[in-house]
Amino acid sequence: MRLLIIGLNFHPELTGIGKYTGEMVVHLAAQGHEVKVITAPPYYPQWAIEKPYSGWRYQQEQWSGVDVVRCPLWVPEKPSGIKRLLHLFSFTLSSFPIALMQRKWQPDIIINIAPSLFSAFPALLLAKFTGAKTWLHIQDFEVDAAFNLGLLKGGQFALIARKVFPLAKIHSFEPLVEPAQIFKKNFSDDSNITLHTCAIGREKTTATIHITKDDDSSSLLPITDAQSSMFPGSIEKETRQVAVLPLSQALGTISIPPASLLKIDVQGFELDVLQGCEDILNKFSHLYIECSFIELYEGQALAHQVISWLEQRNFILSGIHNIYYEKNGMAIQGDFLFTHKK
Repeated sequence: MRLLIIGLNFHPELTGIGKYTGEMVVHLAAQGHEVKVITAPPYYPQWAIEKPYSGWRYQQEQWSGVDVVRCPLWVPEKPSGIKRLLHLFSFTLSSFPIALMQRKWQPDIIINIAPSLFSAFPALLLAKFTGAKTWLHIQDFEVDAAFNLGLLKGGQFALIARKVFPLAKIHSFEPLVEPAQIFKKNFSDDSNITLHTCAIGREKTTATIHITKDDDSSSLLPITDAQSSMFPGSIEKETRQVAVLPLSQALGTISIPPASLLKIDVQGFELDVLQGCEDILNKFSHLYIECSFIELYEGQALAHQVISWLEQRNFILSGIHNIYYEKNGMAIQGDFLFTHKK
């Protein structure tokens, strides 16, 4: 069977979509399928095209017995919302003629990997010409790019939750003024979303938050050199004092309905947040927590410690997603899904 894969990210990227797509292609080729890939030069997660690849010309190569065409790509140094959209669209434009050229090859199935959803248009057009079946494989909803054409802040997860669960009540917590203002603007018309302007922790207190250049890496724990070197946007720029509350105190009299999800992404402060939630933790059916395998913030609990603590409270690890790998292949962090075993 002839399979055409169209996707922005691919091998040799060692993290996220590029890694997963590369592994999928190797598996499909090993099953005897004839596979071609239309992709871009590797650039993620450093947002800079790796040498010796070029962002300005087409390149062809063979990798693991698979023909790969790399299309020109514009990569912004600072990927704000509008720049991210232009970045995605640049791949759609450059890959469009290459996709249509596959009409002679006559693929049986065309698999479009999102991002970029824009690439679905040439995939569908090619399918119309060839009679091929199409498959849209969503690895990323791209809402961070499209979200109000703003920075990659202001309630990204809340937006995803709202799209998936349109009637759900959503409570978000943000102690920093600037992203809180963006959040309020973005959700001003949604009466089922509530923003609490505080941090969550073990006890009611005032604490120092270490604010980073890209403030979504800010933490109540000091930032290590490992974090700053791997993620340049996480260099500390200032500190502030913020209010901290246990989750039950922050929610007050608000009830937690059955089948509720608790999402925790607090840059190393995960176990402190969980300990502050312990009195109401059993009211949640699922937890989705970003955890690290190495110390990125001073004194943070690592993934195995969080897993052990939750297992003792009848939360079972049921999935690991979006693992970030260093260039040497070492796993750094990921998103962990826990299910409450009643």
